[in-house]
Amino acid sequence: MSDYLWDRSGKDPEVEALERLLAPAALRAAPHRRARRLAWLAGIAAALFFAIGAAQVLIQPTKSEFIATGDGYSRLDLGIYGHVVAAPHTRVHVIRRDNEMQRLRLDLGTLHASITRAARPRLFQVETPGATCIDLGCRYTLTVDAQGVSRVQVDTGRVAFHDGRREVFIPEGASGRAAPGRAPFTPIYDDASDALKRAVEAFDIAPEGRRAGLAKTACALIKKREDGLVAWHWLQDPESGVVKAAIDALIRLTTVVECGVPRPADPTSRREWRNSLFPEWKDWD
Repeated sequence: MSDYLWDRSGKDPEVEALERLLAPAALRAAPHRRARRLAWLAGIAAALFFAIGAAQVLIQPTKSEFIATGDGYSRLDLGIYGHVVAAPHTRVHVIRRDNEMQRLRLDLGTLHASITRAARPRLFQVETPGATCIDLGCRYTLTVDAQGVSRVQVDTGRVAFHDGRREVFIPEGASGRAAPGRAPFTPIYDDASDALKRAVEAFDIAPEGRRAGLAKTACALIKKREDGLVAWHWLQDPESGVVKAAIDALIRLTTVVECGVPRPADPTSRREWRNSLFPEWKDWD
């Protein structure tokens, strides 16, 4: 802090300007009261300047920083937003860390993320070679293998995989995959039947124009409400045959009493089917 505040040595233009502003009032005050008032106002000004500087530091993005590798585990503390643990032989970089975005890049290995409710949806994100894993409030495990294929398994809450073209949602108890150069794979619940998992995988790796029949085969294996996650994602498919197979499967679920799926007014609406299948997702808007 400038010596000018205490013995008027040196120069401090900001305090001098403050003195000029308060000069009329100072002339009517006793000398000792004037000095005390000036010191008090100068202290407030200094505190304000410090607070502004601290805020600027707080929102300054962190430069890319390599945080994990080798044989041990590494932990990155995200403060009120939670923490991330990198497993051995993991390569991960910090891309940005501020109040607007917490963003990492996972090149290889495994991250265990625990994100608190203090983090608004989409604040914490992890780039991978295939897609960006976007936190929507949860705890999850994200892995990237040597081929650049990403897999996320959600323990609580939900995440999204987004590649710039397509966004898929992976809720608690489900998993999703993404690979470089293609749209994210179809999410599916971990307790789905093996037959449905194989059918969905066959659909995902098939080229466009040859997937309607595979979608119909997979949709025939949809037997419970949770399986509707697959059909719901296929409602956004560019192939009309895939969309039709998905709608037929979802309508069939509404006829199975134990599934507890009400039929929406518009059977072509993804939003209405979402609210019908998973009413707890309504806050995703």
